[in-house]
Amino acid sequence: MARKLLYVPACVEAYRRALQQAREDLHEMDLKHRAAMADLYAELDQCRCEFEKLKDIVRERHAAEQRVALLQRDRDRFVIDQAGGVFWVH
Repeated sequence: MARKLLYVPACVEAYRRALQQAREDLHEMDLKHRAAMADLYAELDQCRCEFEKLKDIVRERHAAEQRVALLQRDRDRFVIDQAGGVFWVH
């Protein structure tokens, strides 16, 4: 008794080509995704850099505001002292 052929060589070849095409498509998609991820990481690094600059500016502004408040307090104290009054520190 001869064994029955379970596959047709043309179908096997078509299946092999389909798998090869799928591999090529996946490889192409992988390259595109890696390039997109690299672009996103570069943009994220740029955003982090800009955020650090912004934080530095805010810190400098806060320090400047504190110096101005201190100068205003000293000016007020000098004006009150010159007028002979009492300067209350709370």
